[in-house]
Amino acid sequence: MTASRQGFKESSNIMHCQLYYVSESQHSQVADIQALIIAHQLPIILHLELFTDKLSQKRRQQLTQAATQPILLLDEKNKLSWLSDGLSVAPEWDKLQRRVVSAGRKSELLLQAVKITSDSQVIDATAGFGHDSLILASTGAQVIMIEQQP
Repeated sequence: MTASRQGFKESSNIMHCQLYYVSESQHSQVADIQALIIAHQLPIILHLELFTDKLSQKRRQQLTQAATQPILLLDEKNKLSWLSDGLSVAPEWDKLQRRVVSAGRKSELLLQAVKITSDSQVIDATAGFGHDSLILASTGAQVIMIEQQP
Protein backbone atom coordinates (compact mmCIF):
# COMPACT_ATOMS: atom_id res chain seq x y z
CA MET A 1 0.00 0.00 0.00
CA THR A 2 1.42 3.41 -0.96
CA ALA A 3 0.41 6.93 0.03
CA SER A 4 -1.17 8.84 -2.80
CA ARG A 5 0.97 11.28 -4.73
CA GLN A 6 -2.12 13.36 -5.46
CA GLY A 7 -1.57 16.92 -4.29
CA PHE A 8 2.23 16.70 -4.18
CA LYS A 9 4.18 19.48 -5.79
CA GLU A 10 6.25 18.23 -8.71
CA SER A 11 9.65 17.35 -7.33
CA SER A 12 12.52 15.17 -8.36
CA ASN A 13 13.39 14.71 -4.68
CA ILE A 14 10.60 12.37 -3.67
CA MET A 15 11.61 10.22 -0.70
CA HIS A 16 10.44 6.64 -0.48
CA CYS A 17 10.02 5.59 3.11
CA GLN A 18 9.03 2.28 4.68
CA LEU A 19 6.41 2.61 7.41
CA TYR A 20 6.26 -0.39 9.70
CA TYR A 21 3.41 -0.64 12.18
CA VAL A 22 2.99 -3.41 14.72
CA SER A 23 -0.75 -3.87 15.09
CA GLU A 24 -3.85 -3.97 12.89
CA SER A 25 -5.42 -1.56 15.40
CA GLN A 26 -3.02 1.19 14.25
CA HIS A 27 -4.75 1.79 10.92
CA SER A 28 -6.14 5.14 12.11
CA GLN A 29 -2.68 6.36 13.17
CA VAL A 30 -1.24 5.25 9.81
CA ALA A 31 -4.07 7.08 8.03
CA ASP A 32 -3.30 10.21 10.09
CA ILE A 33 0.36 10.07 9.02
CA GLN A 34 -0.66 9.71 5.37
CA ALA A 35 -3.11 12.61 5.70
CA LEU A 36 -0.37 14.85 7.15
CA ILE A 37 1.93 14.02 4.25
CA ILE A 38 -0.75 14.93 1.74
CA ALA A 39 -2.02 18.02 3.61
CA HIS A 40 1.49 19.48 3.84
CA GLN A 41 2.45 18.36 0.33
CA LEU A 42 5.51 16.53 1.62
CA PRO A 43 7.49 14.72 -1.09
CA ILE A 44 7.23 11.37 0.69
CA ILE A 45 5.87 8.09 -0.59
CA LEU A 46 5.07 5.64 2.21
CA HIS A 47 5.32 1.90 1.72
CA LEU A 48 3.24 0.33 4.49
CA GLU A 49 3.91 -3.00 6.13
CA LEU A 50 2.58 -4.71 9.22
CA PHE A 51 5.60 -5.79 11.27
CA THR A 52 4.92 -8.90 13.32
CA ASP A 53 8.40 -9.61 14.75
CA LYS A 54 9.23 -8.59 18.31
CA LEU A 55 10.72 -5.08 18.33
CA SER A 56 13.78 -5.43 20.51
CA GLN A 57 16.59 -2.88 20.42
CA LYS A 58 18.70 -5.42 18.55
CA ARG A 59 15.96 -5.86 15.92
CA ARG A 60 15.70 -2.07 15.45
CA GLN A 61 19.47 -1.97 14.90
CA GLN A 62 19.23 -4.74 12.31
CA LEU A 63 16.47 -2.88 10.50
CA THR A 64 18.51 0.32 10.28
CA GLN A 65 21.59 -1.47 8.99
CA ALA A 66 19.72 -3.48 6.36
CA ALA A 67 17.48 -0.67 5.13
CA THR A 68 17.89 0.74 1.63
CA GLN A 69 15.45 3.56 2.40
CA PRO A 70 14.49 5.44 5.57
CA ILE A 71 12.12 3.65 7.93
CA LEU A 72 9.34 5.04 10.07
CA LEU A 73 8.34 2.71 12.86
CA LEU A 74 5.07 3.01 14.75
CA ASP A 75 5.63 0.90 17.87
CA GLU A 76 3.20 -0.78 20.27
CA LYS A 77 2.92 2.46 22.28
CA ASN A 78 2.09 4.41 19.09
CA LYS A 79 5.44 6.21 19.27
CA LEU A 80 6.89 7.07 15.89
CA SER A 81 10.61 6.45 15.34
CA TRP A 82 12.87 7.31 12.41
CA LEU A 83 15.39 4.60 11.51
CA SER A 84 18.08 5.45 8.98
CA ASP A 85 21.81 4.97 8.42
CA GLY A 86 22.29 2.92 11.58
CA LEU A 87 20.47 5.47 13.76
CA SER A 88 17.17 5.25 15.59
CA VAL A 89 15.56 8.56 16.52
CA ALA A 90 12.39 8.76 18.59
CA PRO A 91 11.66 12.25 19.92
CA GLU A 92 9.35 12.12 22.92
CA TRP A 93 7.00 14.98 22.09
CA ASP A 94 4.71 14.20 25.01
CA LYS A 95 7.52 15.10 27.42
CA LEU A 96 7.69 18.55 25.81
CA GLN A 97 4.07 19.18 26.72
CA ARG A 98 4.97 20.57 30.16
CA ARG A 99 7.49 22.93 28.61
CA VAL A 100 4.99 24.16 26.02
CA VAL A 101 2.16 24.56 28.53
CA SER A 102 4.35 26.54 30.92
CA ALA A 103 6.15 28.45 28.14
CA GLY A 104 6.00 32.12 28.90
CA ARG A 105 8.27 35.09 28.76
CA LYS A 106 9.22 34.78 32.42
CA SER A 107 10.01 31.06 32.45
CA GLU A 108 11.27 30.36 28.94
CA LEU A 109 14.68 31.90 28.17
CA LEU A 110 14.23 31.42 24.42
CA LEU A 111 11.10 33.57 24.42
CA GLN A 112 12.81 36.22 26.53
CA ALA A 113 15.67 36.40 24.03
CA VAL A 114 13.65 36.68 20.82
CA LYS A 115 10.79 38.94 21.98
CA ILE A 116 8.25 37.71 19.42
CA THR A 117 4.50 38.25 19.21
CA SER A 118 1.67 36.30 17.63
CA ASP A 119 2.14 38.41 14.48
CA SER A 120 5.84 37.47 14.15
CA GLN A 121 7.36 35.28 11.49
CA VAL A 122 10.35 33.25 12.66
CA ILE A 123 12.88 31.05 10.90
CA ASP A 124 14.44 28.30 13.02
CA ALA A 125 17.51 27.59 10.90
CA THR A 126 18.77 24.86 13.25
CA ALA A 127 15.46 23.08 13.70
CA GLY A 128 16.76 19.71 14.89
CA PHE A 129 13.76 17.84 16.30
CA GLY A 130 11.72 21.02 16.53
CA HIS A 131 11.75 21.53 20.29
CA ASP A 132 12.54 25.24 20.08
CA SER A 133 10.22 25.69 17.09
CA LEU A 134 7.38 24.25 19.14
CA ILE A 135 8.05 26.75 21.93
CA LEU A 136 8.23 29.62 19.42
CA ALA A 137 4.99 28.50 17.76
CA SER A 138 3.26 28.34 21.15
CA THR A 139 3.23 32.16 21.08
CA GLY A 140 1.13 32.13 17.91
CA ALA A 141 4.06 33.14 15.71
CA GLN A 142 4.47 31.55 12.28
CA VAL A 143 7.59 29.35 12.42
CA ILE A 144 9.50 28.01 9.43
CA MET A 145 11.85 25.16 10.28
CA ILE A 146 15.05 24.46 8.35
CA GLU A 147 17.32 21.53 9.13
CA GLN A 148 20.45 20.47 7.22
CA GLN A 149 20.15 16.84 8.36
CA PRO A 150 16.37 16.20 8.43
